[in-house]
Amino acid sequence: MPYNDHQHPFRPTLLAAALALTCHTAFAQGTPADAAAPAGKSGDQATRLPEVKVRASAAPAVTPGTITSTTKGETRALETPQSITVITREKLDQTQVKSLVEALSTVAGVVAGERGRRGFDDFGIRGQVFGQEKYIDGLNTVRSGYVPAEEIFGAERVEVLKGPASLLFGNVRPGGLVNVVSKRPKREAFGELGVTVGNLGFREVTADVSRPLSSDGRSALRVAALGNDSDDATDHVFFKNKYIAPSFSVAVGERTDLTVLTSYQEREWLRNQGLAPKGTVLPNKNGRIDRSLFIGDPSFGHNDARRTRVGYELQHRFGEDWKLQQNFRWDDYTMTQRGTAFHGALAADERTQSRTGNVQHDDHRTLALDTYVNGRVRSGIGTHELTFGLDLNDKHGRLSSRSCTAADLGTIDLFAPTYGRLDESTPCTGAFSDNTQDIRAVGVYARDHLRIGQQLHLTFGARHDRVTTRTFNEVKSVVSSEPKDSATTGMLGLVYEVMPGVAPYASVANSFVPLSGTDADGKAFEPETGKQIEAGVKFERDGGRQVASIAVYDLKRRNVTTNDPVNAGFSVQQGEHHSRGLELELAADLRNGWSITGAYAYTDAEVSKSNKASEVGRTVNNVPRHSVSVWGLYRVAAGPLEGWGFGLGLRHASKRTGYSYDFSIPGYTVFDAAVHYQGKGWRAALNVRNLADKTYYGGALSNSVVTLGDTRQVRLNLVYEL
Repeated sequence: MPYNDHQHPFRPTLLAAALALTCHTAFAQGTPADAAAPAGKSGDQATRLPEVKVRASAAPAVTPGTITSTTKGETRALETPQSITVITREKLDQTQVKSLVEALSTVAGVVAGERGRRGFDDFGIRGQVFGQEKYIDGLNTVRSGYVPAEEIFGAERVEVLKGPASLLFGNVRPGGLVNVVSKRPKREAFGELGVTVGNLGFREVTADVSRPLSSDGRSALRVAALGNDSDDATDHVFFKNKYIAPSFSVAVGERTDLTVLTSYQEREWLRNQGLAPKGTVLPNKNGRIDRSLFIGDPSFGHNDARRTRVGYELQHRFGEDWKLQQNFRWDDYTMTQRGTAFHGALAADERTQSRTGNVQHDDHRTLALDTYVNGRVRSGIGTHELTFGLDLNDKHGRLSSRSCTAADLGTIDLFAPTYGRLDESTPCTGAFSDNTQDIRAVGVYARDHLRIGQQLHLTFGARHDRVTTRTFNEVKSVVSSEPKDSATTGMLGLVYEVMPGVAPYASVANSFVPLSGTDADGKAFEPETGKQIEAGVKFERDGGRQVASIAVYDLKRRNVTTNDPVNAGFSVQQGEHHSRGLELELAADLRNGWSITGAYAYTDAEVSKSNKASEVGRTVNNVPRHSVSVWGLYRVAAGPLEGWGFGLGLRHASKRTGYSYDFSIPGYTVFDAAVHYQGKGWRAALNVRNLADKTYYGGALSNSVVTLGDTRQVRLNLVYEL
């Protein structure tokens, strides 16, 4: 009988079986004497990992210990009843990723880059909407698909919290969120200067220097800076980035520490717009479209963005058991976009494509303040780790857009393109919109992590949010909508550590996200809601040098907007998306020179309700049923090759379909490789992504556009350690 994905929703592929076998082998090789420390109080020394400066050995991509920035507590990750993946700085450097999208491409359950090389951070988690559920240092950023990509060089690590996260983070879509933790001053002197060159004109210079300002290192200064420039496999497309992030920490008192985090970023780029399906994933009577074709007009202009952030992290310890933490950030960005794209169907000649475009100016400012207290109390039941918080958010944004009509842009011949029909001084004559939006949100939350004995952990909590969204139409000088939404969300989870380092868990959680806009009758949209049930097992051995997890989940997202079939240009809330899946992750440092990370995800994401009958039962756009990533690095510790390291990995995604396009995106497998050398005071690394230069596609936006995956990327990095 042929294999049917729908009949076997959690049946792993051979690659998944191989990953599970690797996981078993890695754990079997762990030294019993180095097994995870017995569970104790969450604040005990046995559960705290000291900061270790790693130079010559690889660190796991999924780290044990506490993950305070995402969990807002001191509970070990093993005792947390939800899936959290951490990509360490060591892993980012090993693979030489240059964007958040590249970093997320190896995380189980995450689809990254499905909209191509647009200069934004496009990702979705557990088959849910590809939005901007992106947090920086635990604080929300502007939610928009058009926010300049995060500078990954400024990250100390990347944390992916899967499933509903409204309990701690408020209005978050149900798939989960990505939290980027910024580099902070180090207690010891540290410094690196780096140069990277590569194909496609890639050039980069980096600096990262930290110096203590006091004998105990609690006061320190750090500056991370970067400048790079690159072309693209698509003609005319380019990217230019400048970034600097000064930060400093100061001991305000014996029990109080303040860390100030700032950054400034400039980006200039020409967006990659994708290609037509016919001639790429579908036959075209004229042949295949050149993969390097740019379907916009380079003379029309490019994108410019500027972003400034200033914030702080304040921590005060009341004693052994209680602390207060406050995170604040002011985030301001401005961006001008001049972009062209095609959206109409190919003409009968299968070579002529209509184009549209716009000129857009975007100004946003966000103020975010999250304050919480965390501590332990003991009762007759057990030990309670309590968290109480107040979360405030104020966002102000103005977006103006002028569309460019067909008369402005005309058409393009996909097999004999001509450019220069219009330039940056050419005025567009299409429709103009100009809207200012203010969002004010207040959330209060409480959580209890109850430890009963040494093995049982019960986590439960609730949060209440109130959100006001005011949209002002600057063209008509009227308030177009002002919904006031409120919701109570929560989470309940159970973990039982059956033996040291082995912890089955189960949890249920929900979420909500306010929506702006109204239906045809002027009624404000209800918030989107989500609910998830998750169960799994977490593993930890050898003091955390070997970690793994297995998770299954059932997730629904409700009140999804769909096109109004009666009133053109309006939407109604008659949609629902349903995801079910299986995820496996492994990270192991085997103490013999080998470090291995791996991930497998089975994701069954479909449209379960829609006012368009043809969409029901179809897959959510661009979500592969199966995805796999494996990365292994071997470092030679002795002998004539001492200091050398050799890495090899693969990334695989099965074919993808969607409900808004009528063809399949082929699956792919690409290989990555690396050669590293660690010298005395310097190191070098040669990384190659997509080693065989395989042609693959990131996804599809409609029946008229498919997006492009990366071609081969070669990067040679030299770093001098100060």
